[in-house]
Amino acid sequence: MGYAGYRPLESVSSIEDEAAAAEAAGFDELCFYWPTDVIGGVLAADLDVVRQGVAAVHGRVGV
Repeated sequence: MGYAGYRPLESVSSIEDEAAAAEAAGFDELCFYWPTDVIGGVLAADLDVVRQGVAAVHGRVGV
């Protein structure tokens, strides 16, 4: 899950949605670019949101 024209790591629900879509498409593993907290940076995201989101989907698709 990364950084195209959208931000899949912007909320716990968006992480869950992306995991569900990957699972439905037959993927059995997800990889995350670990974000930075640099505002405006390409890899910027709220680290707490990402931690919570990964915890929410852990075990569903080999996260």
